[in-house]
Amino acid sequence: MRRTTSFTRLCGSASLVCAALALILVFARHDAPAPRWDVLAALGAGAVAAGAWGLACRAAPLLGPSAAPAVPGQPAEVPPPPPRRLPSSARDTGRTAGALLLLVTPLVLARLAAGSGGVFSGVVILLRRS
Repeated sequence: MRRTTSFTRLCGSASLVCAALALILVFARHDAPAPRWDVLAALGAGAVAAGAWGLACRAAPLLGPSAAPAVPGQPAEVPPPPPRRLPSSARDTGRTAGALLLLVTPLVLARLAAGSGGVFSGVVILLRRS
């Protein structure tokens, strides 16, 4: 496993913010002209940030020294027993934001395919097809 650095967090957050901005632009200006350059620019910046995030994750340092013994023939140090009660995990807002974007994206794509209509016409199209 690799250590999370501030640069990896920055790139991952920037890609999520760009994707959210693209969705907000679609809903905020639903009557804009056909080539939506503002949405395409936000999605392009998100793709660049996601690519930088992937490269930064691969270049991040490893988590720590391995558990192999330092001197061959010497036994490795015995780790302490686990605690009786494990601490609760921290809330991961990045995963939550990514999951919400994945849930909202099909609605936005269906709305864009429908052409001009209300803000929630994507929901109507999805419900009518099923």
